[in-house]
Amino acid sequence: MSFCWDSLELAIYVDAPLDVVDWHWATEAGITRWFIVEAAFKAPDAGEVRSPTDRVQPGDRYVWTWNNGTEERGVFEVCEPERRYVFSFGGTTQVEVTLSDVGGRTLVALTQQTEATDEDRFEVYRDCLQGWTFYLANLKSMMEGGIDLRETAPDRSGLVNV
Repeated sequence: MSFCWDSLELAIYVDAPLDVVDWHWATEAGITRWFIVEAAFKAPDAGEVRSPTDRVQPGDRYVWTWNNGTEERGVFEVCEPERRYVFSFGGTTQVEVTLSDVGGRTLVALTQQTEATDEDRFEVYRDCLQGWTFYLANLKSMMEGGIDLRETAPDRSGLVNV
């Protein structure tokens, strides 16, 4: 049996309506509640920054910042509200998030594909698996109980909950 470090797949049920979970992926106001502390979505043409409640659109560039100061930049390639989002992540990585209603709960399925070099594949896989697992659990925690599991004052490196 061989193992592929090039992709990962995660899924979680969130006991919240599809439109509410979708808003938490597709807007600055939503995504900063559970994933990052600062976000900017910029329109592809003029580079105009969208308002915190405007939905991300195909071609939008993003800048995301976490509590430890880590910053990520990428582009949303596909935006199908209440269904599917695809965006670049980490330079050589593409993330697809699909949302579906399953009996009043929302199934969030995340697939990540990377083109990292051989020597970087394991580290990208490990770091992203830890990160996405934590943040999907935090989405569930925020949506179902209002408890944010992120560390707000990280005092050391290596924490997965920033």
